[in-house]
Amino acid sequence: MTITSPKNRTDRIPGDLALVILLTLSCMLFVLIPPLNETPVRVVLGLLLVLFLPGYSLIAALFPGRDDLDGIEWIALRFQGSSIAVVPLLGLALNYTPFGIRLVPILVALSAFTVSLAVVACVRRQGLPEGDRFVVGVWGRRGWSGVSESGVDSLVMDFYYMQKRRVGWAWWVESTDITGFLDSAGVLA
Repeated sequence: MTITSPKNRTDRIPGDLALVILLTLSCMLFVLIPPLNETPVRVVLGLLLVLFLPGYSLIAALFPGRDDLDGIEWIALRFQGSSIAVVPLLGLALNYTPFGIRLVPILVALSAFTVSLAVVACVRRQGLPEGDRFVVGVWGRRGWSGVSESGVDSLVMDFYYMQKRRVGWAWWVESTDITGFLDSAGVLA
């Protein structure tokens, strides 16, 4: 029995999962180390850890294949739905432990959950044939490569457009007279 080493580091850990692990560990550093915890980076990394990273790693572990999810399902589950469901459940579980709901226990629980599921996702992706693995687009010498068939070009660009839509929706709601519309429809009667 021989063990062969992967040709390069991208065969070991996919880039998106390595970024999830790196951001999670960076958040721990920026929250726990005194000179760093006074910077605005702490807030940005904390928001990523609470709102995005746990859901991303959960969906990556559940759906490691390229064709497991369509484009809109991929965006909805990885960016919104999963983290909103997972974080309160972890908080509820922490509430019934002796540690309670405090900064360090929440940070440790979210980080352990996120990193462990990112590792599981990495192992599950490596178990698939190379053509069936989910790959986030990476900028190379010849342009975008590794784009999945579901139309997901880039993790960053999808997140940007999603946030842009959210701001547009909030502006529309503020600028529209919702109560007048509902009153004329007979809903508020």
